[in-house]
Amino acid sequence: SEEDAAAVYKAARFLNMTGSGYVWLVGEREMSGKALSEAPDGLIGLQLINGKNESAHINDAVAVVAQSIQELFEKENITEPPRGCVGNTNIWKTGPLFKR
Repeated sequence: SEEDAAAVYKAARFLNMTGSGYVWLVGEREMSGKALSEAPDGLIGLQLINGKNESAHINDAVAVVAQSIQELFEKENITEPPRGCVGNTNIWKTGPLFKR
C-alpha cells in the first residue's frame, strides 16, 4: 500500500539507503499519494497507461507471459520436466529459464 511504501522509504532514509549510489525500482502504487511524499531521490517506477482498468491489466499480463513463453520456445532447448517430485532427485534443466 502507499502507507507501507512511505514507511519503507522512511526506514531506508534512517538507514542511509537513499543517498548517492542508490536506485529504487518500484511499482505504480509505491510512487503515488502518500508514498510519493516520502519517496527518495533515485526512484524509478512504471506507471501503466490503463492503470485503473482491470481487464487491460489482465490482458497485458497474459500478453507478457505469452510473449515470454514464445521467446523461450524459439530461443532455448526446452527439456521434458520431471513427472513428479516424490523420489525424484533430477533437476529440470529448463526450470530456471521459466523462473527468469
